[in-house]
Amino acid sequence: MNDGSVRTIGWRFSATIRPHFNLARYPLDEALLTVRMAHRQIDRPIVLLPDVGEYDLIVPTSRPGLAPGVAVGGFALRDSYFGYQADDLNSTLGIPNFSRQIGAPELTFTARMERGFISPFISQMLPLIVVSGLLFAVHLMMTSHGDRQRAWGATTTSTVGAVGGLLFVSILSHNGLRTSLGASEIIYLEYAYFIVYGALLAVALNSILFAAGRGGGLILWHDNVIPKLAYWPAIASAMFAITLLVFW
Repeated sequence: MNDGSVRTIGWRFSATIRPHFNLARYPLDEALLTVRMAHRQIDRPIVLLPDVGEYDLIVPTSRPGLAPGVAVGGFALRDSYFGYQADDLNSTLGIPNFSRQIGAPELTFTARMERGFISPFISQMLPLIVVSGLLFAVHLMMTSHGDRQRAWGATTTSTVGAVGGLLFVSILSHNGLRTSLGASEIIYLEYAYFIVYGALLAVALNSILFAAGRGGGLILWHDNVIPKLAYWPAIASAMFAITLLVFW
């Protein structure tokens, strides 16, 4: 298009982009999707400029450059913006006086996304909360009073059996999480599984010590009240400490 003073050349192109997301903070992670653009005549010192004057709003929260209603599965688009990135090729590519060899600015378009919380909460976090609650119920049933033991069927064997069942459910959920994400590193949510594994082991060990009359006042005092009172604070404190380490 040519209006006499300015010649406008337009290109239309499409691309399928398969980004690699950093899952270390899943499910509280966010992702940056950056598209780098350069002129096809790489031997010429041409710098691409976004036509910012044609946008009604250019502030990042107005998401310039993105069509209204565009969506990325599992993510909510927060903002978008244009920028430049130094293109250090460290090679002339066989072109004399190659201008893009060192520090040539390359136009970038970046969209920032944050993961939706509802789906991970229902599919991965809710099972952990249920397992933790059931484990606490099993923990509360441990008693030295014969009438309560008979009414609840609370024995060391039943406690260890219940712990084994909850462990099986946790392992299945944990395996499903890693399979669905294809993660190669330990992610934030996995630490919650590690805490639950530790709680399962602690409750089983506590049951055995309590039945054997071992462990002193820490285990035997007031019908095992100290481990019961420490259950939720210990889990919450461990999760809080891990959160600080991951996000600090």
